[in-house]
Amino acid sequence: MTSFIKLAHLVAAPAALKKVQNYSVTGNPDWDATWLKRIDANTVEFTRKKAGKVISTATIVVSKDGKTLTLTAKGVNAKGEKFSNTGVFEKQ
Repeated sequence: MTSFIKLAHLVAAPAALKKVQNYSVTGNPDWDATWLKRIDANTVEFTRKKAGKVISTATIVVSKDGKTLTLTAKGVNAKGEKFSNTGVFEKQ
C-alpha cells in the first residue's frame, strides 16, 4: 500500500504537476496509463486508463495543515467489477 508520505509528497511536488502529465504503467492488470492533474496547491486528480479507455478516477487532497490526506477513487477493475473507495489518513 502506498504510504501517507508518498501521497502527500506527490501532492506537494511544486513544479512536477503544473499541467496534465501522462505516465505509462507496465505489469498492472487494471490500468496501463495514469494521467495526473494538479487542481490546486492541495489537490491532485488521477485518471487511469486501460487501452485508451478511462477505467477509474481518483482525487487526493492534503489538508492545509498537512496532517490529513483524503483519497477518493471510483471505477472498474480488470474483472469488470465496479468500486468506490474513500480513505482518510492522518499523519502520526
